[in-house]
Amino acid sequence: MDRNTILHGTFILTISSIIVRFMGFIYRIFLSRAIGPEGMGLIQLVMPGLFTSLALVSAGIPIAVSRLIAEKNAINDYTGMRRVLFTALGFVVTLSLIVCMLLVLKVNYISYNILKEPRVRGALLTIYPAIIMMSISSVFKGYFYGIKNFFPPAFSEIIEELVAIILLFFILNKVNHLDVSVQVTIVAFDIVISELFSLLYLNYSYYKTKDKVPISFSYSKTSSSFPLTHILKISTPITLIRLMSSIGSSISSILLPQRLIKSGLDRNQAVSLLGILNGMVMPLLFLPFTFVGSLAVVMIPNLSEDLVRKNWDRIRSKTSKAIFITSILALPFSAIMTALAKPIGILLYNQEEVGSLLQSTAFISGINALCHTLSAILNGLGKQNKTAMYAVLGETIDILSIFFLVAIPSLRIHGYIIGFISSTLIVLILQFITLYKDTKLPILWSHWFFKPIFAALLTASVSRLSYLWLSNHGHALFTSFFISATLGILIYIFTLYTTGSLIFIVNVILPTRKSKE
Repeated sequence: MDRNTILHGTFILTISSIIVRFMGFIYRIFLSRAIGPEGMGLIQLVMPGLFTSLALVSAGIPIAVSRLIAEKNAINDYTGMRRVLFTALGFVVTLSLIVCMLLVLKVNYISYNILKEPRVRGALLTIYPAIIMMSISSVFKGYFYGIKNFFPPAFSEIIEELVAIILLFFILNKVNHLDVSVQVTIVAFDIVISELFSLLYLNYSYYKTKDKVPISFSYSKTSSSFPLTHILKISTPITLIRLMSSIGSSISSILLPQRLIKSGLDRNQAVSLLGILNGMVMPLLFLPFTFVGSLAVVMIPNLSEDLVRKNWDRIRSKTSKAIFITSILALPFSAIMTALAKPIGILLYNQEEVGSLLQSTAFISGINALCHTLSAILNGLGKQNKTAMYAVLGETIDILSIFFLVAIPSLRIHGYIIGFISSTLIVLILQFITLYKDTKLPILWSHWFFKPIFAALLTASVSRLSYLWLSNHGHALFTSFFISATLGILIYIFTLYTTGSLIFIVNVILPTRKSKE
């Protein structure tokens, strides 16, 4: 049952994530072509503040709610489940209202003194209500994850993207002659409306399913305790992780243009480069999260249930499978993006600079995906404090690299890339050490790493050579890219087959007679 639940949940969230990512790319491509790198740069100044506020209010709440709901569901404490949900809702609504009021009162100071960009003032005022909506939505998503009903959270994200695309298409086309500050404000309004539709659907889904959960009048020690204490105990370290990440992202977005100006660029060039890096390149680096992100979400409540039952064999088994699946799914993306970075940049955004930056960073996307999976596993095992420490360390390295390296004229944006790669590798090593010590997990070097990496290297080589040959013989850009990428994926699958990894995948997915997990 556990294995079927994990696979079912992962399948639903993966499919929805693929749809959402695809729609998100359509949205981002259309947006970048409509408002250009400078407009994207202004949006990148607005969004970190939103995510920092959201992290402060509710970053750890979905994980805390999903864990507590899963634990209480395991012992049939349905009254406790309801108490957890409504306590979490009351907490995030109160805190998000306070944060929004403070931000509105300080909007002039934020736009003029902190961001040093008056053109984002309207966008900031417009986007702040999204904090309340996104916080409430996060609690409902945590509830659905805890009861292993993955469809409502998945479909709510599809609704959000669909509404955002439709509104942006109709609104921005009519005002693309206006100043870029007005366009960015319209983008912020688009985000708020799409979040509202997502929240309305989640609320509808809860009231449609709540009557199916029976009311329990049996006494349990956990349901008699104050839920907020348990929620905060779990969520606080996770909130610290997300908050530090968001603060780090905000500092990076503010500091990066300033240090680029210090290196010799003018402000418009610096803001445009920020838009290219954070608005175009980084979303591509996080593309593997389309697959492994859903796995991480499903793993947390499952590991929490096993932890309550002290079933360490199943914990080790699920952890091993999660690491293997992450490597298998993430590495081909790294390989294709490294080999075909320049045509990707031109085809998607019509920006050669995107390809140049992507080529320097694409290989780290697989490692970053593995960091995400390991972080979810450690959170599911109650190791939030350590993951918080590692996140703080990673963000510190990123910020230091921006301050000291980006201002060097010979490095500029590549100084940030050096810091990003270094921080990701250091965090990954620390996560692995912690996981090994706490679970005594046997490390399957060949299946986890060596075979997938070998297949990815062949994929990158074949894709690159194929693209060069096709483009040199006069084939169109898209044709050369599509054939090369397809050939690379086929080589990846064939290499996994010849090295025996496909058989290992079958053993991971299909139940065996000895194990029904």
